[in-house]
Amino acid sequence: MHAPATRPRRHLLIAGTGRAGTSALVQYLNGVGLETHLSRANGASDWHDQAQAGYEDLPLYTDGRRPPYVIKWPWAYQVIDQILNDPHIKLDAVLVPMRDLVDAAASRSIMQLQAMHQTAPWLSEIETPWEHWGTAEGGVIFSVNPVDQARLLAVGFHQLLWRLTHADVPVVLISFPRFLTDPDYLFAKIRNLLPVDVSEAQARDVHAAVFDPEKARTDRELDGSFGPTLEPDGSDCSSTTVLDNIALKRELKRLRREIEALQAQRITASTRAITLIRRIYRYFI
Repeated sequence: MHAPATRPRRHLLIAGTGRAGTSALVQYLNGVGLETHLSRANGASDWHDQAQAGYEDLPLYTDGRRPPYVIKWPWAYQVIDQILNDPHIKLDAVLVPMRDLVDAAASRSIMQLQAMHQTAPWLSEIETPWEHWGTAEGGVIFSVNPVDQARLLAVGFHQLLWRLTHADVPVVLISFPRFLTDPDYLFAKIRNLLPVDVSEAQARDVHAAVFDPEKARTDRELDGSFGPTLEPDGSDCSSTTVLDNIALKRELKRLRREIEALQAQRITASTRAITLIRRIYRYFI
């Protein structure tokens, strides 16, 4: 007898360069009733507030894992052939939020630079921007230059779209940051992928609750004339300097918030201590 054929499960994949509102999109799709990382996590989801990133699931059926219907995976371009060849998976469509390539690359470089300043305070003593980094002892070093980052994102983006097009998988391109501020645009773009009983008015309510245009900060932080320009040796020190300054400002704001929180905790602790002292005093009086 032949073994029964594997019945594929339908999925909606969110992919692309990342740093383009993909996490908020997961929240939106969760809000309109689709199964997502959030509905699986019951409120205890993996979320990185500083980076405004998270809600990711490996889009593969391995080790008994069954991902939710909506899968967000910014590394999809690296495993797209394996996804397409997995007999457990049938992609209804792939949502690809698109952001200006310079802004997407800058956003990733800024996050990396800020993380570097947190783990290596000695960087503040260096006069020129630090463009190369590494995380494994004796391991590979990589560039944090926005030009190099843009190259990686662009090649991965092309690989993703080429493989999906070749496999005839529906791809929905969504403009970022437009879909953050235009609920009707987003609803019209993905209406056929939403539950049939979701009305446009309901989708607007979810949109208002989820999306915060103020969190698209990189566009505001960058000077309007900013754009990587290659030097003869392929470097772009000036652009890295701009991004490093932004990263430092973000780190300064984070530290200020941390200090304010600690001060609030100190005040609360002092108030409690005074209250306890008064109670003890009254007891002995």
